Amino acid sequence: MKEEKKVQNYVMSLVRMLISVIEEKDPFLRGHAERVARYAVSFSKKLGMKKWDIEKIYLAGLLHDLGMVYMPYEIIQKPGELTEEEMETVKQHPIIAEKIVSKVSVLAEISPIIRHHHEAFDGSGYPDGLKGAEIPIGARIMLLADTYDSMVAARPHRSAIKPLEALREIMNNKKRRFDPALISDFVDYISSIEGLSTKKKVSGDKDALREMIMAIVQRYQKGDIDLPHLPKIVHEIIEVIHDPKSNVDDLAAVIEQDGVISLKLISMSNSLWYGGIEKIYSVRRAIPRLGYRETQGIVTAIAYRDLYEANNIHYKLLMEKLWLHSLACAFAAKAISKKMAVGDAELLFMMGLLHDIGKVPLLKALSQMERQVTPFHIKDVLECVEEFHSRVAEEIFHRWRFSEKFIDAAKMYEDPQGDDASERMVSILRLADRLTQDIGYGLSENDTGEAHFIETDSMGLNIDNETLDAMGDEIKKVMRNAAHLF
Repeated sequence: MKEEKKVQNYVMSLVRMLISVIEEKDPFLRGHAERVARYAVSFSKKLGMKKWDIEKIYLAGLLHDLGMVYMPYEIIQKPGELTEEEMETVKQHPIIAEKIVSKVSVLAEISPIIRHHHEAFDGSGYPDGLKGAEIPIGARIMLLADTYDSMVAARPHRSAIKPLEALREIMNNKKRRFDPALISDFVDYISSIEGLSTKKKVSGDKDALREMIMAIVQRYQKGDIDLPHLPKIVHEIIEVIHDPKSNVDDLAAVIEQDGVISLKLISMSNSLWYGGIEKIYSVRRAIPRLGYRETQGIVTAIAYRDLYEANNIHYKLLMEKLWLHSLACAFAAKAISKKMAVGDAELLFMMGLLHDIGKVPLLKALSQMERQVTPFHIKDVLECVEEFHSRVAEEIFHRWRFSEKFIDAAKMYEDPQGDDASERMVSILRLADRLTQDIGYGLSENDTGEAHFIETDSMGLNIDNETLDAMGDEIKKVMRNAAHLF
């Protein structure tokens, strides 16, 4: 079992390396590959395909455009239509990609899917003009997913089209390009995830929004939509920190596997907030300056920064506010814990960072669905998401195998009842949340950064407002000096 896990880790490390090469050529290609892989995998599950076949389709989806790395930059970024000669050049990319992956033994089995993902059911595709059942089923699925995502995402030579229009276009070509046996199921699948099942626009009122969010939560709970995954590096760091025999070298060895996180951690150690007189240039020297356990929280924050993204401009801004709010709340919870000498300061940092994590997948799902619905008022979005996010957060924490103590405290944040220690931690987290809003890092349009009186006694805490004001000033300094480093 351990050997199998090692092979899987090796394969994914290799795939990630190849994806980084793709992204260097064109950042769009990575996002496109990941979306195509997700569409293809989820659709394959709906079809009841075998686990190994689905895994092959997933890897093929991530690497299907690997051959585009060898395409001339002027073709990839050309704003107008391609000439016939340029199109012939582009048609070589499945062949190039197949040659690359077929040389890697653990990836050889996905090469037919990659080579034939542009074959058409009537034989008019490329590179080999295969038709019907001659085309691997994985390639037929990949063509649907690839075509759909290519249409709903903007490119230099054209604008994006709406999901409903894309599905209509696919339906219009069902007798030529696509497997007729897959079309109906694929359209139903996309319609379900895009909220198109009614075939009409959804009203932008609050009741409709609430129903949409409830449906999203149910799909998450059923496993129809993937929840965020715990990054491998965070999992490994948690294991090292909980190992009583581990030391700084062990922790540094894990972090150094990721070059981007290593560089950001070093930059953090040299920031005005953490920095000393001497400049630091290595992870091994950064860890003692930051703190052994504090490094875990910082790496977690760096690793999860990319989760707070959305294509929809309104939700993109909201995600940015949510990220800054979560980070500020993490720093505030830690500061309050230290000031009061209550609770585990580093655990409270993690709780502050992740207390709103359930909102992230809900907002992402809404941002995708609002391509087909009347835009909702942000105030209504925040109120409805606030109502349901704890259910999603609990699913996430269970999947990440967080401790029961962490999960219980997260539950208490929404429904305060439990032992005195947990109640104390939740009170600190609630105060941190309120303080964060008052210094201008809240989500509401009314959070302007104008501090006002906080009734701490009602939270079971005894901190005077002068102390809170001083803490607020310190948190603002941290955010100004360090937030951009994550």
